[in-house]
Amino acid sequence: MVLVVIAFGSNPDLPPAAAVSPPPPPASGDANEGLSLQTVPIVVAVTDAEHTVAAFRAKLDEQGIGAGKVGLVLLFGVSRDGQPLHGVQVSEQLRTYLVDAHLPQLNNSHEIRPYMGADNEAGPGEVKAELFVFSGHR
Repeated sequence: MVLVVIAFGSNPDLPPAAAVSPPPPPASGDANEGLSLQTVPIVVAVTDAEHTVAAFRAKLDEQGIGAGKVGLVLLFGVSRDGQPLHGVQVSEQLRTYLVDAHLPQLNNSHEIRPYMGADNEAGPGEVKAELFVFSGHR
């Protein structure tokens, strides 16, 4: 035997939901204000620390990248000897140079990450750096 219970009841009368108004427009009227992120690729040869950092700094200046504007940096190094995995060593060498140089454009040295690159991205002993650059106002 199956017992089925059906309960009929009344729902309490609920007040109607309040109307929600849309958010106000930005104060300045420019909908494009705020912080955005763009990628900027640069290629630099990794030689000695002084020349490599000078070349990297010059490329940052060419792109108009100011102090504290670079967040994440991905380094894709190309091997000097044709062994693809040695490209990571080239990237690590550049990372060491950049961390030691304390460039004002780089926001955080912990966000510089070395990887192995491909020959079509840069030449032997070079690194293609993908810079993630903040633009706008924080």
